[in-house]
Amino acid sequence: MKTVRYIQFFFANEKVSLNISYPKTYFKLNFNVMYQKKIIILDLLIMVLSLAVYRVLPLFAQGFMPMLSISIFAGAVIPNKKLAIALSLLSMLLSDFIFQFLFSKGMTNIAGFYQGQLVNYILFALLVIFGFALKKVNLKSVLLFSISGSLLYFVASNFVVWATHTGFSRPMTFGGLTMCYADAFAFYRDYGLVKGFAANFVLGDLIWSCLI
Repeated sequence: MKTVRYIQFFFANEKVSLNISYPKTYFKLNFNVMYQKKIIILDLLIMVLSLAVYRVLPLFAQGFMPMLSISIFAGAVIPNKKLAIALSLLSMLLSDFIFQFLFSKGMTNIAGFYQGQLVNYILFALLVIFGFALKKVNLKSVLLFSISGSLLYFVASNFVVWATHTGFSRPMTFGGLTMCYADAFAFYRDYGLVKGFAANFVLGDLIWSCLI
């Protein structure tokens, strides 16, 4: 399908008309490509900026981190699924480099690179895949996916802590597993945003989901 445009002008007091045709779909496709590139760049900037703010400012409590919200956000808004996973992990990696730099300068006591980091990256990649199911970005669905994602990450990450015998090295029994989850609740209760509230990890994810 071609679009026709007429250009009229005067030459030597004579009216001249030019008939110019061009494929309409060509401009439409190119516009879509440019728009998608801008969206991808904007998404990456938002992710890196959110993580950088969290890492640079030491006032944020435990559980008040944007990584989970960013992973679900990437899966929901970036059409290319492989690119969504890549951008989410890239933003985390850049943030970890920033954190490691601050750690080396004595500006924070938490290193950017740590034991079990690869497993954590895999969990966040799975959260991006979980975000693929978020088809309509509205308040109801964002709240639902944020709470669900928080619970999934909490269960999976602390299971890994128990299975790898890290943390408090709880016994490799069902009782030891429940003790590991109890440790996690106690940690968020004592060091979270709201003191005494064991589910601070959910609260932090809800706040970041609304901001992003």
